[in-house]
Amino acid sequence: MFKAIYVHLPFCRTICPFCSFPILKNRAPLRKNYLILLLQEIRLWQDKFPNLSKNCLSFYVGGGTPSCYSAKDISTIKQALKIPDSALCSIEINPEDAHLDYLKSIVDLGFNRLSLGVQSFSDQHLKILGRNNTAKQNFLAMEALQKAGIDDFNLDILYGYPDQSLADLDKDLATYLSFNPPHLSAYGLTLEPKTPAFKNIYWQDWNKGKEGLFVEQFKLINISTHQAGLNRYEISNFAKPGFLSLQNLIYWQQKPFLGIGLGAFSRYKKQRFFNYANLAKWQQAINDNQLPVDITENMTNRKILDEYLLMALRRKSGISFAKLTNFLGQIDFYSIFSKELSNLREKMLIKINQRGITLTEKGLMLVDSIILKISTIIDSKLDEK
Repeated sequence: MFKAIYVHLPFCRTICPFCSFPILKNRAPLRKNYLILLLQEIRLWQDKFPNLSKNCLSFYVGGGTPSCYSAKDISTIKQALKIPDSALCSIEINPEDAHLDYLKSIVDLGFNRLSLGVQSFSDQHLKILGRNNTAKQNFLAMEALQKAGIDDFNLDILYGYPDQSLADLDKDLATYLSFNPPHLSAYGLTLEPKTPAFKNIYWQDWNKGKEGLFVEQFKLINISTHQAGLNRYEISNFAKPGFLSLQNLIYWQQKPFLGIGLGAFSRYKKQRFFNYANLAKWQQAINDNQLPVDITENMTNRKILDEYLLMALRRKSGISFAKLTNFLGQIDFYSIFSKELSNLREKMLIKINQRGITLTEKGLMLVDSIILKISTIIDSKLDEK
């Protein structure tokens, strides 16, 4: 059944101007009602898949801000899903909630991996990002994390936003790495349509002509993390051996996973399910005793291939010729792709060997355009068949 289960708790005290996820203002009555509905949705999924958590390897509670909920509420969700004791249990926590007592209570529930939404250790930059946490709260959260004995954790860092110089990022990285994190997620900020940041003239103007700075920031993150013993295993994720995100690996390897809550999505066999991102529609479906699924997408082999290319090229392991055999049949991939992708290889954007195709560090900075190029070449081979 599902190898991973994800629960979306969408509440935030303040909504970041760059956030494009379905997020709700943190209000106690709404939060309480959401939990009731979420538990009903869980029962509806259990009616459809009676053993949905039997083979669950990874359970992830994300948001929003899951730590807006008490440990007791989180326990109620975990128990309702009947998560196996053997599963890796992860939860996102905002620094302002990471008090020692709360962290200990979360650990007592069986959560053995935490992701802390730090984003920056600079008050100036946290203010620019519209974050609710302060630098002091970030430091106190790290202190509480250490006192709670939590050694498997992720720290989030943002880059590529207004007024962040290369020196600013270097200073931030030094602070991050001083805590010896086993996992780091470094996200380049992008302006998504319909977000306040996208509509902000200052953000738009600052973002123009900054490609060179973003490239240097990307390089700096790669160098600094490598020196700290963190290996890039996906374009935005770095980890020490044994601390890769299991939840992410399940997604990227196209294994079945279940998403529960507002705007969540799932993957099972050759189907993808997308929950309503509109609260009223999500609630109405559940009240009508229906799964709150807005879209069910049947995946053709071509779509599965395109999804594989997208996931594989963003990862260090890259594209496997053996995997492509499932889509294209027995072809001499090495000779074919070596010739047709020679331009990308000459530009030092990709590497090709008998196992498959991987992106260089330079190629990772142009990942979207390279995925499109490789997808077009592979599609032409499918059309020839």
